[in-house]
Amino acid sequence: MGWDIACYIFGAICIIGPICIVFWYFSAAKEQLRKLHEKD
Repeated sequence: MGWDIACYIFGAICIIGPICIVFWYFSAAKEQLRKLHEKD
């Protein structure tokens, strides 16, 4: 495995990782808001 391949893989992880975290955070926040509204 060359450095080029490793750099591409880690680059992809560094870009995709935060996007997945943000997406998960917003979906979890939406779920919490929905539960809050159902309570009222």
